[in-house]
Amino acid sequence: MTREVRKDTTRVHGIASRPLGVDLDGTLIRTDLLVEFVFALLKRNVLFVFLLPFWLLKGRAHLKHEIAARVDIDAGLLPYQDDFLAYLKQEHAAGRRLILATAAHEKFAAAIALYLGIFHDIAASNATVDLSARRKLERLQDLSGDGGFDYAANAMVDLPVWERAGEALLVNPERGVQAAVERRGKVTRVFGDRTGSLLRHYLGALRVHHWSKNLLVFIPLLLAHRFGDPHLAGIVDPEYHLTSLFLFLFLSLALVKRFTELLMMQQREESAAFGRGYRTTDRETLSQFGSASAYGAVLVLAFYIDSEAVRNLYTHPEVIWLLCPLLLYMMTRIWLLARRGELHEDPVVFMIRDRYGQWLVGIGAILLWLAV
Repeated sequence: MTREVRKDTTRVHGIASRPLGVDLDGTLIRTDLLVEFVFALLKRNVLFVFLLPFWLLKGRAHLKHEIAARVDIDAGLLPYQDDFLAYLKQEHAAGRRLILATAAHEKFAAAIALYLGIFHDIAASNATVDLSARRKLERLQDLSGDGGFDYAANAMVDLPVWERAGEALLVNPERGVQAAVERRGKVTRVFGDRTGSLLRHYLGALRVHHWSKNLLVFIPLLLAHRFGDPHLAGIVDPEYHLTSLFLFLFLSLALVKRFTELLMMQQREESAAFGRGYRTTDRETLSQFGSASAYGAVLVLAFYIDSEAVRNLYTHPEVIWLLCPLLLYMMTRIWLLARRGELHEDPVVFMIRDRYGQWLVGIGAILLWLAV
């Protein structure tokens, strides 16, 4: 929900005259990156928990830098504040200068800015400087010059920045923030509604849509008509063709995700992913492996459709042959988008969100129903 408090007086001929500083944690996204990546670090190796206090003793900037050196970000999977992001895209299209101003590490800020493609400048923490409120204010003043700036954020710690900003935009403001800023008479817009559905906010932060990838493990059972088979206990053993099909398919999807990560690393001028055996020079090799695996999946699907098992399972097995061009188109499209640098998220999540992917899945389901 967006509420306009009073008319925006910062526009000249339809274009905002002041740049807009945009906070990240709790504002542009519905979560805190530092918390997210501490858990990601511990998931990689729980022994890092013993290093965290020593890193913190050297300052929050050092802590964030050490974590950033060991954790990668997939900007496409972050829970963005949708209505505020839509507003930022409109402002960018109108020619307004947007500045991503965050206390998060510059590596993560750069990845998000690259993914969204709407920010002109980035102000973020690095190995020696934690961009807290006062430092953020100084950085925004340097970037905006004498003309001043407007600022969008959500927390009490941002009050010093709002004090010197021309206008204030609030995004899911913490308790008491809106009243404190309104006393200064600067609030122009309020995005989000913290008094509304808290469950919706929590589900957004948990990224429930991302869990849908786990449902893919049940597809071989459904296609083999063995879902609920009492003989299946513990380890699933569908027909060999289906096992091979999804081995090739999942391998290709995993490789396209690695390929996209390496492409983003190359754009950030990084050479290797920490904790993984990938280098940016492996990008073309992974592309070849992934493409070959994708077409291998289509070939195995053709073998499966031509098998005796399919003729016994389906009344009209000839209908299922149309699944081959559907799968071929879907995997070819995913790899073409990845090669062009236009695939910015997990390929499975992309297929779920993508209009063409939804149509393909729907057509495939209809074909299976007609075959039965």
